[in-house]
Amino acid sequence: MDGPWYCEGKAPFQATTAPQITMTASNQPLFPTSWLQPNRPRYFDYIGKTIYYKAWGVFTTGTTPGNFNYFVYWGNNTASNGTSLGSIGVTWVASITNICWQIDLYIKARAIGTNGQLIIHGSLWLGQTGLWMFPFSGTLTGTNCDLTTTSWISPQVNRSGSTGETITPWDIIWQQIN
Repeated sequence: MDGPWYCEGKAPFQATTAPQITMTASNQPLFPTSWLQPNRPRYFDYIGKTIYYKAWGVFTTGTTPGNFNYFVYWGNNTASNGTSLGSIGVTWVASITNICWQIDLYIKARAIGTNGQLIIHGSLWLGQTGLWMFPFSGTLTGTNCDLTTTSWISPQVNRSGSTGETITPWDIIWQQIN
């Protein structure tokens, strides 16, 4: 059942760890598409409908890691595809191995239909590096996107700096919270 005042865990549920990603300067989807919840046409069918998204795993940095960059797109889960809902870039700590990370996000409809609008907010924690609010820009006006097509909320990552950075997503939770 979809509708106001409803809480529902969204499939797919995983029993394994996602593949490790060797990060580059270009965006890469954090999870395979089969791990993501497809948002059917008009999934966001009323103003205020909200999805809670939580993901976690480990990362490793090289000697000159530069920035860790995290993006969320409304698209088809290919690199840099779709409408950017928000992003954050933070300076990484060098030479750390298998340190935990976690992101908690809320994605809410502010308008629906072909001229829909999604707003995203939450927090990103990178072990030994820090905790930040997401989106870093602090904008709460929302992003215009077509909510009448099937799309995925697509988390993506890239890095600046050396070539020694990896990220391994352990798990992801999607939950419709109203």
